[in-house]
Amino acid sequence: MVTSIWKREFHSKLIQLEYNKPEEFVRCQWQRRLSVHPVYLTYRWFTAILFLATMIFSICDPGRSNKNPGSWYISRWPIYLTHWGYTVCTTQALLGAWLLSYKLIAERKPAIHKLDILNLMIHAFNSVLMVTDLFLAAHPFRLLHCYWPLLVTVCYIVFSYIYYEFGGTDRQDRPVVYSLLDWRLPIKAAISSVFGLLVTLSAHCVTWFLFLIRKWIALSIKKKTDLLTYEEKNHTPSQMQPALQMNDIIC
Repeated sequence: MVTSIWKREFHSKLIQLEYNKPEEFVRCQWQRRLSVHPVYLTYRWFTAILFLATMIFSICDPGRSNKNPGSWYISRWPIYLTHWGYTVCTTQALLGAWLLSYKLIAERKPAIHKLDILNLMIHAFNSVLMVTDLFLAAHPFRLLHCYWPLLVTVCYIVFSYIYYEFGGTDRQDRPVVYSLLDWRLPIKAAISSVFGLLVTLSAHCVTWFLFLIRKWIALSIKKKTDLLTYEEKNHTPSQMQPALQMNDIIC
């Protein structure tokens, strides 16, 4: 048995980047359905966003560049092997999320919900617009305010159960609005509810992380602008100011 495994793994054909079951690149090992599973899709995008946000934060490295100028410090980021590895991980996470989303779009083209501009606005563009707004607006974002999105999630879970109990149906008269919240299978629905709360909490943490990046970028630009303004007014170079600290960002 061991010999046959070794012969198979070291076969010359396996050197090529080909695989006879391409659908396995867009499936979870533990799912039974052939279509894209929403839990796996959520996991893929959460991982991709987390990797990307961490990579951006690692490149900027707010508050840890010591006395070195920001551009000089950032330009040295690619020289470390760890960062090479993390770049590969981030690329893989983004590619995995994109492939899964592409497969989902392909599956839904003949589906009931037509892939038109309205559907894209409701299910995709709204997230893009909210992230854009996060980077444009100056309002603060508190990590402890996670109870608000959690409260909304709990309210919808309770609503979906009450709606089911009163015989509610979706637009196609099916007794299930979302397959994950199928209250005919209460254990599955309960597990999905807990997972939904965890995803909500994780999304809130990622958003707070993006908020820190926004504050660091804005404060860095303001600091550099103030420095140039000071030098122009006084016609003399100013002393190098200390690097931004985390307390400057979280205020």
